[in-house]
Amino acid sequence: MTILYTAPTTIRTLMKWGHEWPQGHDLSSLRLLGTVGEPINPEAWMWYREYIGGGKCPIVDTCGRPRPGHPDHAPAGYYGHEAGGGDDAFPGINADIVDNDGNSVGNGEGGYLVITAPWPA
Repeated sequence: MTILYTAPTTIRTLMKWGHEWPQGHDLSSLRLLGTVGEPINPEAWMWYREYIGGGKCPIVDTCGRPRPGHPDHAPAGYYGHEAGGGDDAFPGINADIVDNDGNSVGNGEGGYLVITAPWPA
């Protein structure tokens, strides 16, 4: 197995089992990690990278939307972005990060991911 693609919920479960569990298995064939479902929290992202990916595997956090059946944003050719970060929306999807009042925030600021127009899903 070279790619592991799983949900943040699974990663948090593995975290509860402790880092001894993945260290007891040969995960050296892994070259890429992925997540789907809800956005992954930074602590789980760092644990996943360190203990499952051995600190060497990039993570593709697709923040997939399981109801429409495909992600709305994901790294496109760039992998291993920072924990809790996001990437550009897929073509045809207009997204923004906004504060509590619905105002767009600047780069590096936290907020809520919103889809600003209907999209093809």
